[in-house]
Amino acid sequence: MVKRQAYTSLRKALQKIADFVYKYKFMFLNIILQPFKERLMKNVHVLKSLETLKSFLLNIWTKYLSYQFFGLILFLLSIQEELIKIAAVLYVLGINLIPPVAALIVLYILSNFVVPSKKPITDATNVNLFDRAAAISGLILPCAEFSRFFPNEIKQWPALYNFQVEYLTGLIMLLNLNELIVILLQVFCFRELIRRRGPDTEWVGATGKDFWVKYFVRYYWCYGFCLTTVLEPYNFVQSKVIELLQLPGWVDTFFTELAFYTLGALILHAVIYALIGIPNKMPLLHGACEFHVGRPKKIK
Repeated sequence: MVKRQAYTSLRKALQKIADFVYKYKFMFLNIILQPFKERLMKNVHVLKSLETLKSFLLNIWTKYLSYQFFGLILFLLSIQEELIKIAAVLYVLGINLIPPVAALIVLYILSNFVVPSKKPITDATNVNLFDRAAAISGLILPCAEFSRFFPNEIKQWPALYNFQVEYLTGLIMLLNLNELIVILLQVFCFRELIRRRGPDTEWVGATGKDFWVKYFVRYYWCYGFCLTTVLEPYNFVQSKVIELLQLPGWVDTFFTELAFYTLGALILHAVIYALIGIPNKMPLLHGACEFHVGRPKKIK
């Protein structure tokens, strides 16, 4: 109720400002043009041109701009709740991203300038601390989807719940705005990161990219892409099969816990191997990753 009254008061205030500007538009134009009039009194032709310009501007404002301006204000007022929601999501997302981005910057400086690796950059086994962190970042999207689909199970694990609150809240809010957002993020990551093959990858043909990303990083981003894709069939079965068939409660619980622990194990397995610095080569998923990422080139 208080929120609705605030919106109504804001709309009335903006309407009064618009009426005031429209009512005294001639006075405002005279105040603006008065210094120019005093200087141009001696030049009659310029003064006539100025009066003509004034009439032209008033005509344009009266017929076109005023309606467009007020229409824009009314449109913004009509979608103000959506704008506030989007602003809140972007704010929380920015707060969640500050610590990981800062950590990535520090690790990049340490890995490339303070303690650089002696291996050539084209060596697929050349994996530093920054590469490990960048690879684990590819698992953020499946972790957010994992938290969306299993909110009650996450709360039973305090460490997972704290991680969700600290780092995934903004991304979860963004994904909840529209179901198509996760698809757009997946397509963007697949085209702009996973497919950026370089000289450390065995691949037939040119890459066609301006810059390339290490094989190790792209492998785990592709692994996260595959996990997010695996979560969608679970969502379909959960919402379209189990709920519509009205199966017993223990069936729903069993299926939910089975999917929770299986997907959680897949994510944990990838994190451990990424920290070690080698691809995890999970059966079934490894074939998909190798198909899209390629194979690491062996140094002779």
